[in-house]
Amino acid sequence: MQLLILVFRIIPEDWHRRFFCLIILYVVLGIFEMLGVASILPFVALLADPQALDRSFVAEILESITSLRLSSVPVHWIGVVVLTLFLATNVLALVSTWLSVRFSNRLAVRLATDVAARYFAQGYGFLRSQSPSLLSNYTVREVEKIVSGGVLQLCLLVSRSFQVGLIFLLLAIVSPVFSLVFMLVSLFLYLFFYRILKGRLSVAGEDLIRSSGNAANSADELYSGAKEIMVRGNLDYFLGDLRKWLLRRGAADEIARVYPIVPGMPSNLLRFRQS
Repeated sequence: MQLLILVFRIIPEDWHRRFFCLIILYVVLGIFEMLGVASILPFVALLADPQALDRSFVAEILESITSLRLSSVPVHWIGVVVLTLFLATNVLALVSTWLSVRFSNRLAVRLATDVAARYFAQGYGFLRSQSPSLLSNYTVREVEKIVSGGVLQLCLLVSRSFQVGLIFLLLAIVSPVFSLVFMLVSLFLYLFFYRILKGRLSVAGEDLIRSSGNAANSADELYSGAKEIMVRGNLDYFLGDLRKWLLRRGAADEIARVYPIVPGMPSNLLRFRQS
């Protein structure tokens, strides 16, 4: 939950309209998902007993509003409506996922640009006192980690919350007593599992972050150590790389610039290998 709140806070003010449009799209997707799922069983029951449609709750509401009996509507038209709901739900799911990924990627670029601009605005002394890998990690990885997962999760949270609220509202209209009991039982189960899993998930999250950081440090040490051995401890590697460099850069001035430092390198490498 804290990550979702942080994502909402870091969204720039001029991006709020785009974000709320994305939220509305996910709410519409939630409505279509509910309509698609809710229309399956009535349609199957209609195929078995067409007269049962007039005794349904939806038929009573529709007849009171439009004076139209659902039994007079051809069954294949109702099937077309059900199929349209499923197709619309799938299309909206694809569009909403694509838009959320597109929004999160653009937001990551915007935030990374702002973070880099603030780093450079603090002056040369700040840049010299900080590790370049640390600044690049905050600029790229941390921003991408928050934005890529947070935007989609926040949209899904709003959509699912709207679905749950709408279900409770419909249940309260149909059966108030059952709705009250169901809501109390759901709240009790939520608090029960939250109390049990809160500490365990917190410890697991800290262990995951710690292990990820240790893995990154170990990888840096591995590659830097391998590079150090290859450069300083392997004479064949050094001479082969130097030969490729001289063949690639044939200009006399380039060779003249690097030549004074070449004679000392083989002797240093030989001493390193003999030690």
